[in-house]
Parts: sequence; structure tokens; C-alpha cells
Amino acid sequence: MRRGGTRASLRGMSGVIEHVSDTARWVALYRAMESERPDPLFHDPYARRLAGERGERILASMQRGRTWAWPMIVRTAVMDELILRAVARGSTRDPTGCRSRRRCAGSRSTFPT
Repeated sequence: MRRGGTRASLRGMSGVIEHVSDTARWVALYRAMESERPDPLFHDPYARRLAGERGERILASMQRGRTWAWPMIVRTAVMDELILRAVARGSTRDPTGCRSRRRCAGSRSTFPT
């Protein structure tokens, strides 16, 4: 991979990020940091526990690791909002795509709305 790409960036943290689950701990720490602010954009009660000491070590090993918190926090807030809107819209729709009972009368997958 070219210099400056993902692989080159992670090489500087050799031994710190060892598995893909380590990235979950890293991002969980960003979520915990936001959740603990006085005016958080979201609240994740499990983030600190998921991040654990490993997440702390990963973040501490990154040069300017805390400065990368804000893009992850904004991304999380936007994605959470999009998911909540999609779920709210989906809860009023027939999941089978049947818009009329007559058209789907023989379908076994018709759900009452």
C-alpha cells in the first residue's frame, strides 16, 4: 500500500492494534468521551466498558489520537440519526412490499399493519 495509506499509518502503532476488534475498542473510547461530556450529542452507556484499558492504550499510542475524536463523534451522531429515521419510517411500512391486500392475498408473508 502507498505511503500515507491505512496500512502505513497502522504500522507506526505496531503491537497496539492487533485485531479488528481493537478498532471497536478505539472507537468505543471516542464514544465514551462524548457520552461523558456535559452536553453530549449521544449517550452510549456501554462505551467506556467496551473500550477498557486496551482502548485507552490504543488511543494513547496514537500521535494526536484525541484530535481524531471529533470526526468519529460527528459520524456516529449522523449515522445514529439516519438509522433512527429509517427505523421510524420502516415501522409504518409493510416489510413485504405489498401495498394492497388484494395484490398480496395469496402471499404467506403478508403482515397486518
